[in-house]
Amino acid sequence: MRDTSHRTILLKNTYGSNAVARVARGYSMGAIQDGWLIFYDELNRAPRAEVIGKLCVAKLEDGRTLLRFIHKGRRADCYDLLAVSGPAILDVRLEWVEPVTMIVPYEPDSSDFENPGEPLLE
Repeated sequence: MRDTSHRTILLKNTYGSNAVARVARGYSMGAIQDGWLIFYDELNRAPRAEVIGKLCVAKLEDGRTLLRFIHKGRRADCYDLLAVSGPAILDVRLEWVEPVTMIVPYEPDSSDFENPGEPLLE
């Protein structure tokens, strides 16, 4: 497996100690392609007004972590998660949500798939 510790150090020194990146998986977000890096601050904050209408990384109560546009749901404390080219997920509760701070096109090589761990998005 390729040593990626230098990436973590660069990321933390450049973007702050809470910056993380996850690998996008799938094709539901239009121009954001499978394998691209999605950066956000891992603060795990509850949903709030500032994320409405923005592209975010969100953790649902069922355990999924998704890249979606966040909108207010119809029920109290629920949200709609909208994809560009996939079905909407309506009126769900979120554990946390953070706005995307940067997207980096990335072409993974085989070593990236040897131990992908948790940092994947659907």
